[in-house]
Amino acid sequence: MASDYEQPQYTCSICKKQVSSENIRYNAELRTVCAECLKKIGTVAPVQKQKKELRQKAADVEEQAIKVICSSCRYKFTLKPHFRPSCPYCGGSRLQRYDSLTAEGILAQVSSGM
Repeated sequence: MASDYEQPQYTCSICKKQVSSENIRYNAELRTVCAECLKKIGTVAPVQKQKKELRQKAADVEEQAIKVICSSCRYKFTLKPHFRPSCPYCGGSRLQRYDSLTAEGILAQVSSGM
């Protein structure tokens, strides 16, 4: 009875051979690759390098983000340097850096204004 069932054949995206489903795998790009070609090209290390580089770029972008607070509605958020400086909550344009706001700094600012 098992001999009546024929296994499906898949095409390897690298060598273009027809391979049974037992010998086919998916690579990192989700393309079908036969077991022989997978042994030749190795593991998914190049893809892991790309992911690491993308994580590093994302971390660099987050470091560039500026913590601000809206003076109108007191909403705290981060602002990327290339975005228009306005509050996403109320649309106000009176923003202050949040990381530089401390109790001493606010008191000094208020006392100098009087």
